[in-house]
Amino acid sequence: MKQRLLFPRQKVGLVWVGKPVRCSSQEGCSNSRAISHSRDRTNELRAIDGLVTAHSAVGRYERAFDLLEQRLTLAKELQNLREELKSFEFYAQLYKQQGNYLTARNFYERAIILARTLEDSKQEVQLLDQLTKMLQRK
Repeated sequence: MKQRLLFPRQKVGLVWVGKPVRCSSQEGCSNSRAISHSRDRTNELRAIDGLVTAHSAVGRYERAFDLLEQRLTLAKELQNLREELKSFEFYAQLYKQQGNYLTARNFYERAIILARTLEDSKQEVQLLDQLTKMLQRK
């Protein structure tokens, strides 16, 4: 049976993500596409993370928030609570940087709820620590 190379690539901002996938049957190709698509979506989250960090570092908060909205939507589409939690943490950090402590607190609390849902006590403690430090400083 002849093998085919698939290039399930997707443009994320200015970057193309994805790797060639080898498959030898139609069913195998379909499964490979699904797995590859999932990896591409995960890579898209990572690309967005980098862009959010870059935009916020130079004070382009509006663009960073737009990207975070895309990130949260993607995490929800993937039904990935851990990535949703990370999105909420990013939101909290950006609002904190801007001095909007009330909104930052709201996002920290939402992230803490997800950490509890995921039974991730380490993440929960880290978020509670970040929230406490923020509240002590304001």
